[in-house]
Amino acid sequence: MKKICIFGAVMFLAVFFLALNGCTTFDSSTGRSDSRTNNVSESTPTYRVDTPTLGELAGRFRSRDRTYHDSVITIFEDGEFVWNSRTIMAQIFRGQIYDLNADGFAVKLSDGSGDSFHFRFTPDKRGFSSLDESGNPVEEYRK
Repeated sequence: MKKICIFGAVMFLAVFFLALNGCTTFDSSTGRSDSRTNNVSESTPTYRVDTPTLGELAGRFRSRDRTYHDSVITIFEDGEFVWNSRTIMAQIFRGQIYDLNADGFAVKLSDGSGDSFHFRFTPDKRGFSSLDESGNPVEEYRK
């Protein structure tokens, strides 16, 4: 019985050392020619290149910037735009989207102030960033 226990221990150690040295393989795709699971179709572009319609743009977008964590933009199918911005104080901006193109859009405020805001789309066109006076992104919004 003692010899069987010693033989079992030696076999266990031998298998353990072989596994550590890479003499065994754990390749689950052995014998399979179609084992790739992350195939990407070349016909589907990663980024959207066309201009989204107002209907596609409609929805609620939340700020991704921690400074503006309570800011929400709601866009309606007719191009109406409502921006609830909460930083130090709460502000609501209303307006109408104009100049919609593949790069972004602008919003003319409805309060008669003559001011407008400009937004640039993210490359996938699923979000956008507000731009400052110099055209630099300020905060990003996503659905």
